[in-house]
Amino acid sequence: MANSSGLFGDRIEVGGVTMLPFPTISDVINTQNLTNITESTNVTRARKTFSFVEQVLFGTWLSISMILAIFGNLMVIAVVVRHRGMRTRTNMFLVSLAVADFLIGILLAPFSLATLIAQDWVLGPVLCTINSFLNAACFITSIHTLMHISIHKYLSITRPLTRITKCKILVMISAAWGWGLTCAALTTVILSHAEFKEGTMQCGPAYPVITTKSLLFHIIIQTSNIFLPLFIMIFAYSRMFGEIREHMQRMDENTAMDRAQIYNQQRRVTITLFIVLACFVLCWIPYCVYANYVTFEPDKTKFPPYLNAIAYCFGYMNSACNPIIYAWRSPSFREGYKEILCQEPSYVVSDEIENDLNNQRRMKVVSNFFEVLCSLLSLNKVSVRHSIHTITRVQFQNQCCIGYQPPTDTEKNQI
Repeated sequence: MANSSGLFGDRIEVGGVTMLPFPTISDVINTQNLTNITESTNVTRARKTFSFVEQVLFGTWLSISMILAIFGNLMVIAVVVRHRGMRTRTNMFLVSLAVADFLIGILLAPFSLATLIAQDWVLGPVLCTINSFLNAACFITSIHTLMHISIHKYLSITRPLTRITKCKILVMISAAWGWGLTCAALTTVILSHAEFKEGTMQCGPAYPVITTKSLLFHIIIQTSNIFLPLFIMIFAYSRMFGEIREHMQRMDENTAMDRAQIYNQQRRVTITLFIVLACFVLCWIPYCVYANYVTFEPDKTKFPPYLNAIAYCFGYMNSACNPIIYAWRSPSFREGYKEILCQEPSYVVSDEIENDLNNQRRMKVVSNFFEVLCSLLSLNKVSVRHSIHTITRVQFQNQCCIGYQPPTDTEKNQI
């Protein structure tokens, strides 16, 4: 018997016959090829995250949006808080919207930026749940706040003598935040759980198992938080623009100039709020399309990472746009920004539009009082006009007393 080495190990010779041993697993499988396959799989999996170019592009986008959202919305809040004349009902809604945008800038965008750089969620499960919860809460609160703004302005324009108290405004703001927090808790804590998905920049609710119950819940959430608010806002703004157009057409050259100025200011404010709404819709449409597509697509691995990044970067960018829109459209906010940035306390900031409307309601009561007094004392119309003219300011009369005209020189001489 003799031994010699070969491909499969030692050869054994018995009686002049050479016998080969049974090959081992390591002989059959090329371990080097197996290692190459494993490394190739790891490379393929790594490509599902962000490339260096995507990191630079989306990181710059997020950083700019984050800085503008934080400092811009802080200035919006500061302008309204510091100046009593800016504490109007409309601006109360804008402060609520600024708070939601500020939370996005200071709590959500930094999480996404850190995840983009690390290519993974490294902040732990508790912060993952908080991140998912705040994402849903801020988005839902913002869209419901915009819906309540449209309702408030609709009532102010179509029913100018209907007074909406600040208490009612606070109730509407509280309802927006309460509904946003409730829906966020349902989608991320109660009926589901938060998780990080590879190739994304943030945590979110786990992909639902498509059943009748989950589908019904998804339809309810989408309807109450997207479609219904959008329908109400479209209806309200279309009616508002129609009402303003009719008022402008009814105004003739005999109409008081101050009252015409009020309607021009109202139109300007309405257009500003409509721009805020349009900016919100345009910025969050990519997220809504992405979220619905991912939810109902069975193959969750086919989505490239940049789709998630684009959807959220556009959404976060909206938080930085509102302070810029206010500076562009509102002289009051523009002067307030200058006062904060230049540290010049000489600026007098006030929101005259809504204050004029409040004066209109008060002076309408005064006008009615003098009309009743006229009928009781059998005074002529000119005397009543002159009484109003001498007791109140001419500007208030022109703005607030419907149909009032200051007495002419001839009428004054007759008195």
